Amino acid sequence: MSKYARKLGLAPLAKENESVLLFIASLGAAPLLPMYLIWPGVLEIWREVELAGWGAELRPLFEYWEKEWKPRLNELSVFNDPDRTNNCSETDNRMMANCIPQDFPNTWFLIGNYGDKRILS
Repeated sequence: MSKYARKLGLAPLAKENESVLLFIASLGAAPLLPMYLIWPGVLEIWREVELAGWGAELRPLFEYWEKEWKPRLNELSVFNDPDRTNNCSETDNRMMANCIPQDFPNTWFLIGNYGDKRILS
């Protein structure tokens, strides 16, 4: 959520206003709720945003959340899940990146013959 908030240019606003930072963080924490409470929780955060007077600035972030994440609530909820973060997959990604000296390699590169370079034999 914070990555998309930065993309929308909200980082300076969040640095200057602790309440904006809290709203963004709360939206990012919504998946910690049970699945059936995530959307009502997001709506409650939105009500607080509007009451605080930040609706115009934060509307695009909430619209993104509704468009991209609301349809996937069953995947999104990590309530009572022992792995609540993506640390495992990020560790795997980092290990793979260390083994393969090229960003976004094609299949032939991974098989082992990319031109006259052989990395996996």
